[in-house]
Amino acid sequence: MIKKSNMNILSELQKNNFIQTKQIENEKLFHITTPCVFRIENEIVQSLKKNYKSTEEIGGILSAKPTLINNERIYVIDKVNYIRNAIEDNPKNGLNKTNAYLPDFKQKNQVISKILENNYLPVEFHTHPIKEKEYLQTILNQNYQTETSDQDRKVSKFPYNINSQKLLMPSCLIVGSLSSSLDIFIGVYGGFIAPVGFETRKEQVINEKIIKSIDSMSTIKFTTDQKIGLGVGAALLLFSIIKYPKYSLPVIAGLALIAPILLTNTQNIERPKYFNKLLFGKADIYIP
Repeated sequence: MIKKSNMNILSELQKNNFIQTKQIENEKLFHITTPCVFRIENEIVQSLKKNYKSTEEIGGILSAKPTLINNERIYVIDKVNYIRNAIEDNPKNGLNKTNAYLPDFKQKNQVISKILENNYLPVEFHTHPIKEKEYLQTILNQNYQTETSDQDRKVSKFPYNINSQKLLMPSCLIVGSLSSSLDIFIGVYGGFIAPVGFETRKEQVINEKIIKSIDSMSTIKFTTDQKIGLGVGAALLLFSIIKYPKYSLPVIAGLALIAPILLTNTQNIERPKYFNKLLFGKADIYIP
């Protein structure tokens, strides 16, 4: 149980419409009011990128400050605490740091109590590693790992017990890259406010980008020389595929596999929903 000694933070947040209640099997649960935005400040994004490990899972707790900006509920995340992965303290079923994350519960509870005392809310996060033996496999694994596991979804249903009242918060999934100079995926799931997985939203982002690209192409007016150049280029590509299928088709197949990873980047999306995949800057994640 997590105690809050100096004031009842849940009552204050409910009074200011940052949280509301939901009745589940005769049990009252507090959860965040929507619509809202989770705003992860740039320094926290950079810290997550720097500390991400491509070969093992890590995790911790983000501190979210309930803030009203222009009448919009924004949870400003400007602090992060990394919690030790205790999965190997009592190893079983082949679980280890490369495939599972279990927070050190003593450290976790101490951090959460401190977060609540500072009038913040805790958002737990963990990472999924991407490293594979082959580089192409690693790239492809990025898309696979940006999905929650069955265990992730199960754990996301556990509420906090604060002064005998229960608060269910969403969780965060973090998937980085082989280098901190590349992009990072930050997704918010569960907590009664977001889907427990990202597959549907990723497909929507890809479709939106494809449609936008087609619309942009349709407005371009090519000169006669440009049309001839495009036609010659298409003919040469077709000729290469027919004459050298052994070499051409694997390249095309590889590009087709990598395309979903590239198209899920949200850097140019104004209000990315449920996840943000970006290179730099603050990460706003909109929850409708």
